[in-house]
Amino acid sequence: FEHRPYLSEMNAQRMLAEIDAAHRLGVDVFVIDTGWYGKTGDWLPNLERFPQGLQEIRQRLDAYGMKLGLWFNPTVAALTSQVFRQHPEYERTWQGEPGWRGEVWETEESASMCLVSGFAATFVETMVRLNRELGVTYFKWDGISQYGCDSPLHDHGTAENSSAERADCYAYELGRAMIWIVEEVSRRCPDVIVDFDVTEGGRFVGLGFLSVGKYFLIDRKSVV
Repeated sequence: FEHRPYLSEMNAQRMLAEIDAAHRLGVDVFVIDTGWYGKTGDWLPNLERFPQGLQEIRQRLDAYGMKLGLWFNPTVAALTSQVFRQHPEYERTWQGEPGWRGEVWETEESASMCLVSGFAATFVETMVRLNRELGVTYFKWDGISQYGCDSPLHDHGTAENSSAERADCYAYELGRAMIWIVEEVSRRCPDVIVDFDVTEGGRFVGLGFLSVGKYFLIDRKSVV
């Protein structure tokens, strides 16, 4: 926008000013978009952009009686993140090759991870931690593709299944994994709300997820 980096305004000073403005408008949930973290996968505050972590943000929100929300892509992890270094087998692969790898909104290179694997449980722990440490009650999920993994190392087939069978099973089981994550987090943190962005194509859409979360959709034709 205006030829500036996407994250040019992602910093504590700007967010505090936005919170003040949101309070005057009567907003009760303030969601910080992508870039608040240092690394995907670890999901810890970026201390260059937020020198005090997000504690200052939380204090301002608490003073206004507002709640904190954060953006996530639950299917990515930075190549240098702890979870990727410990569990590279959770990476989403296609015919034996790594799936998508790249920068996530101007942050360091990440790998695409499979939620139909043990990676789902690690993300549950991340959400619970952020709820308890920072009071995050609104989780905005983004970027979850329903297709693109045929790994025999995950929970959607083994080497005894064909590549096509594993890929089809992944597409089916992904929704169930998403539902399980929200159910498990909600059991431990009853005040949590999960909102899944389905604006782009190829994303899981079904009544199952609506039983535990919400859908976020932007009509791009009406956005100026």
